Parts: sequence; structure tokens; C-alpha cells
Amino acid sequence: MRNRIFVMLTVTLALSVVSAVSIFQGQGQNVLTPKHETATRVQEGVMTDQQKKHSKLYKRYKGIAKVRDLIRQDANSSGELTVTVLPGSPELSPEGQSKNAFSLLDNLAAKADAVIIGNVTDKESQLTEDGTFVFTDYAMKVEEVLMDNSKAHIELQRSLTVTGPGGKIVLNGRRVSVTDRSFKPMTTGGRYLFFLKYVADTGAYQAVSENGSFELIDNNAVLLTESPTESRNERNLESFLSDVRIAIALSQSDKRESK
Repeated sequence: MRNRIFVMLTVTLALSVVSAVSIFQGQGQNVLTPKHETATRVQEGVMTDQQKKHSKLYKRYKGIAKVRDLIRQDANSSGELTVTVLPGSPELSPEGQSKNAFSLLDNLAAKADAVIIGNVTDKESQLTEDGTFVFTDYAMKVEEVLMDNSKAHIELQRSLTVTGPGGKIVLNGRRVSVTDRSFKPMTTGGRYLFFLKYVADTGAYQAVSENGSFELIDNNAVLLTESPTESRNERNLESFLSDVRIAIALSQSDKRESK
């Protein structure tokens, strides 16, 4: 896990955003952007009980300033304000060589409370309580349970919440995009495989690490992490799922033997 997080602030000028801002109406509503992505209109300090609890999961994310102050400092621009959290150092193997999640499946399975395949049906982004970062709660429709949560059974075709860093919001009339490049944002309609940790306070989940999330596209599994050392983080889906199932079986066997 990263010891420090460096934040780079850039401003993306997009004339089409100006017209998009005019359709933002109603707190908490999602609005279409020119790329058919969604941005959640938020009001600083106004959060649901679940969002307040999820906000605490992102205390380690410290931006260069409160988002409202960044908007004020960039008041002369009408474009999208973009804050990017740079990816951290790659995880190392015992031999000292960098590894990605495809070579660390056993470790992911050992840490996970559940492993699922699901489709994103909705998402809502929110400021953290200190106002310096943004996170997103994704609604996932469960397609397949590869490893069930022993503390809370996961049912097929039911919805569960997966919370993740980053997101798109509209604050004080300005569209803001916050991205953690070690956890690429998910898209509505996308299909994903997650190694998940249970958030008992809310019944939601989050990825066990930045290497625990994969998008399933056609016949490939694509790691959501933007690796600083590899240009393509993808594998054949059938082979990947086979390795995931083996890793889960080995992990469960180890847990039984340790009891």
C-alpha cells in the first residue's frame, strides 16, 4: 500500500462542458456529460449515513486543498477541473521483482471476504467529509459468486454496493473529476470481477487492494490498475477465471487447516 500519495492538479478545457453545466438540477441527481458519463451534484457537508461511514475509508487520500478551494482558485476557467492521484509503487515479490495482480491471485484470495462477478447498474459520487477527495459508491448486480462471504451470504441477481476512490461531481456549479490512477473508475453497464473486503458498518464492499479489480471485456480480463511498468494488464478470460478458482480453493483449504 502506498505510504504517500502525490496529487497532480490539471485543468482540462472542454467547451462542451459549459453547456452540460446548465442542465445540472437537484441535489444528488446524476446528469449526462458529453461522453455519457455521469457526474453527481453534491453539496459540501450533506451526506447520507452510509456515505459518512464510507468517507472514513478514504482518510489516507489527502489532496493539495479542499475541492471548493481548488474551484475558487480556478474561477477564471469554465472547463472541467481534474485532480489526479498518481499510482503508487508496484507491489514486490519475495525476489524483489514487481508483480501485478495476475501473479498475486493467491494473496488476493487469502485477503478477500468474497469474490464476485457483477455488472455496474448505477453509481453515485460524493466528497469526503474533509472536502479534499471524492469517492464513488457503485451498485453491482451479482452475476456469479466465486467465493461467498461467510459473514453475509451474497445472493445471485441481487444488488450490492462496492465503494471505490475517485469520481465525478458537480460542486458549486463546477464539474470536477477526481481520479486515482491505481483504481480506474468503473462505468455503468460494465462487467467486473472483484476480490472484496466486507465493510460491516454498511454491508457494502471495497476491493482488497488496488490490484483486486478487473474489468471483463469480450474474452479478456483487464486489471483496473494503471501499471507504471506494463503497457497492457490483461489476460485471456477463460485462463484467468481458472486461475482465480484455483487460488480461491487453495485459500479456503489453508483457512480450514489453520482452524
